[in-house]
Amino acid sequence: MSNHDSDTKSPTPPSYRSAVDAERKAKNDKYKAERAAEDSARQTSTIERMREEAKEPAFDREIEDCGVLIGWFERTYGSGEGSSGVEASKDQGGLLSSIKGAIDGVSAGL
Repeated sequence: MSNHDSDTKSPTPPSYRSAVDAERKAKNDKYKAERAAEDSARQTSTIERMREEAKEPAFDREIEDCGVLIGWFERTYGSGEGSSGVEASKDQGGLLSSIKGAIDGVSAGL
């Protein structure tokens, strides 16, 4: 046979480089699809969490804490309404000494 066998049209197999490129492209496409699905799921969960937080009244827990503290101070020291300036200053002196006594009692217990 002669060296002119190349004249016959035989199908040439794909080159190694094109096979590697095709495999790489398939992997990248799969990675991008997975990444898009994860991002979509993350975004959906974030939106749901934000909607749940938006349903709660603003500063509800802080307002409740303040109400509890106000109630405690009113029960412990009175409401403070109806006092004249002189009585208020006497009460304030008594209030300060009772607070200092409470602080001293707590620090003594430590």
